[in-house]
Amino acid sequence: MVVGIIVILLAILLPVLSGIRVAARRAVCSSRLRDLSLACIQYRDQYGRFPEAQSQAMPHQLELRLLNQLAPYLRYPMVHAGEPASQLPLHVQCPFVEEIEIARGPTTAAPEVGGVQYYTGYMYLAGLEQFAVNRTTEEVTVENGKTMAVLLKPERTSRARESRRALIWADDLHLTLSPEIGWHYAHPYASWMTGATGFAGQHRAFNDGSVEWHPREKLDITFDPEKEKVVPRRGRKKLRDAASYVVSDTYYWW
Repeated sequence: MVVGIIVILLAILLPVLSGIRVAARRAVCSSRLRDLSLACIQYRDQYGRFPEAQSQAMPHQLELRLLNQLAPYLRYPMVHAGEPASQLPLHVQCPFVEEIEIARGPTTAAPEVGGVQYYTGYMYLAGLEQFAVNRTTEEVTVENGKTMAVLLKPERTSRARESRRALIWADDLHLTLSPEIGWHYAHPYASWMTGATGFAGQHRAFNDGSVEWHPREKLDITFDPEKEKVVPRRGRKKLRDAASYVVSDTYYWW
């Protein structure tokens, strides 16, 4: 009798506790993105521009140069080249990727940006206009054999030397078009929460220090847990048009 009551109570409480844990992680994620935005604002106030954009134009890979430019404002020690991702300051890591098994680096980057880069679950968006051209996905993304980055929605993204309100950080949300299968999904929420709950949404941080949460219902994409991939709500073209940035066959959303 007593055992049966305990089992029933556990069945009731475990989902509640799991939901509380996810909510707590989401609150921590929002707080860290706000701190990152405020650090960039302080950097801009001192140097007249936001920290340098990613040299390889891949917003979801944080280079050593960027991490160390933010270090004085977030009050963490300088990161040394080759340091494992697990030793990175918590300020720059999405709490949803801290415990999942995913390749987080370091991986090789250009020498001028410190030689290494990391995956932390966050995208740094400022200054992408230095690499990108303003075109549509139907237009060229390769010129003279070199991949071109295309900024599809420049009005949403912080420019290196502008103070207008725009996005500067966001949870990683990017898809790579594979000719064999189609659109693939890479996002810390879905990876940690597994296909049972699927994609929850995306935090977006602005260059005025504010952070907004966008649940999946407000995005033009949806997650199919059975197929374990993102699918368009209204066709592949709609999925492409909803993106904000593209490098080769990788599409980013914010």
